[in-house]
Amino acid sequence: MRFCRKGVCTAFARNIIFVNNQISLRLKNLTWLLLALCFLAAPAAAQPTGDTMAVRADSALTEIQQLLQQSELQRIRDSVKAAVLNEELSKMVNPKRSEYQALALELADIRRQDSLRLVKQQQAVEALRQKTRGIPVLLFNDTLFMVYTALGPFSPVQRVRNTEEKVQALYESAFFNRDSLRIEAQQEFLNIKYGTEIITSISNTDALWEHTSRDSLAAQYKDRIGKAVYDYRESYSLRNTLIRIGYVAIVIVVVWLLIFLLNRLFLRLLRLIGRKKEALKGIKVKNYQLFSPDYVWNMIRHALLLLRLVCIVLVLYFAATVAFSIFPFTRSWTGTLMGWIWAPVRRIGLALFHYLPNLITIIVIVLVARFIARLFRFFSLEIERGILHIKGFHKDWAKPTYNIVRFFVYAFAFVVIFPYLPGSDSIAFKGVSVFLGILFSIGSSSAIANTVAGFVITYMRPFKLGDWIRVNDITGYVVEKTALITRIRTLHNEDITIPNSSILANHTINYSSASKDPGLLIHTTISIGYDTPWPEVHRLLIEAARTTKGIDSGKEPFVLQTSLDDFYISYEINAYTHLPEQMFFIQSDLMSRIQDVFHDAGVQIMSPQQINIQEHNKSGQA
Repeated sequence: MRFCRKGVCTAFARNIIFVNNQISLRLKNLTWLLLALCFLAAPAAAQPTGDTMAVRADSALTEIQQLLQQSELQRIRDSVKAAVLNEELSKMVNPKRSEYQALALELADIRRQDSLRLVKQQQAVEALRQKTRGIPVLLFNDTLFMVYTALGPFSPVQRVRNTEEKVQALYESAFFNRDSLRIEAQQEFLNIKYGTEIITSISNTDALWEHTSRDSLAAQYKDRIGKAVYDYRESYSLRNTLIRIGYVAIVIVVVWLLIFLLNRLFLRLLRLIGRKKEALKGIKVKNYQLFSPDYVWNMIRHALLLLRLVCIVLVLYFAATVAFSIFPFTRSWTGTLMGWIWAPVRRIGLALFHYLPNLITIIVIVLVARFIARLFRFFSLEIERGILHIKGFHKDWAKPTYNIVRFFVYAFAFVVIFPYLPGSDSIAFKGVSVFLGILFSIGSSSAIANTVAGFVITYMRPFKLGDWIRVNDITGYVVEKTALITRIRTLHNEDITIPNSSILANHTINYSSASKDPGLLIHTTISIGYDTPWPEVHRLLIEAARTTKGIDSGKEPFVLQTSLDDFYISYEINAYTHLPEQMFFIQSDLMSRIQDVFHDAGVQIMSPQQINIQEHNKSGQA
């Protein structure tokens, strides 16, 4: 060393043998540490995480082992060096200030390096902690402490098994004194002993796993073992066992009393309700009797019986929990039984609590959607009543437009709400949603087509409720019009349902749309022979039309000659009416009047069959 004097160098030479001995001892401890790391690496490397993950785990473990090895070797060197420096500082007489400061600075640097090395070791242990699960040391299902690492040739499982056997032996010992537990140092280990028996050993690696020092960890383990053995020996004494049996008897008596009182209480409730059975009026929704009084009584009776059964089961359940908590060897069952009830309740409660922000968001979205829908409903009613007028917007468009807007508002609200629904991001929820969407798409193609056609028909306004129309060969008046179908009632009181897509794809005749102005034309065609002058035929047809009930007298009927056939002429009489709902009866009356007028005038109404018969009679007479 650059600041050594003769005495210092001589002292350093005297400690060479001490340094060699310390290095040999540290290397031996380092060997045990590496063996422990190998045992830790075994379960982590055995995990079936795939070839790539296994290679990465082995690489990381090798790096950690190298880091611990280097840190331990450096710690040994630094500890020996610090011991030598401390000895030289103690032997220096009237040292120079520069020499003293140099030694002090070197000692401070060694302590700083030792602190950094300890941090690195702790980080290495934390990396191993991610791959290693501790094994509990148990006494009657109570955990005393956890073992994470191997110790010498003993794996963590072997260490736990040996420690549990020895702690169990302490519990079964006839004369146990917790003060006889002591801690003894043995090289790099601290042994917890009872008499000459080693209960367990604690290494520096164990202390690193618990983020504490080795001495502190040994003291904690000693206190836990002594307290656990003492408490269990006291718990299983004859006096305490008899007391616990008495507590169980008290629990049984209390349970019997509670069940007896519950039965009496529910029996009185049934009798009280049974006396007022006749006062039950059932449940009605407007004028519909949803549930009869007898049905309501049976529902109340079964509900009370079910409630009684639930109360009895809960009493027995909690009584079993209390009884198990009395004895130490069954005390762990108490937590299990309570967990079966409180764990789901706690999970549900926490889930509801954490779901409150989403629930509030959903409520706000629903309220906004309802407000918008109600606002459009108000305007639609105003338009339908004729209070609000919008140019080019008919009153009969108000309700269907409101329905369309309401549908899209609620659909948009549902799309916005969907991510806030519980479980909406789960694979099962998404799968069910896709499945239902496919079913809806496949099964509702015709329904969607009819719905679209219904909206198109609504805004085309080819007819409205009460109009007499003709679709293909179906004639009647419209009794119902929805987004999917249109229902027509014929003259024979037959209700015929027609899909809107069929109406949109075919032509529709509306008899009512022109019945007001100028009016609906009632027409019929007759054939008259050439021997009757056409002005006479026109006069007779017009006269018959004027005298027909339902024909508009303010508008003159007219006649059209539609064909000139071989033996007769076809005449079509046209007359106006404003009563489309009676057009079939008016047409029938018109035909009757034509027959009467032509019969009185002596004009014969011709037809091909009659002409053939007449020609045949003439040829027979000839």
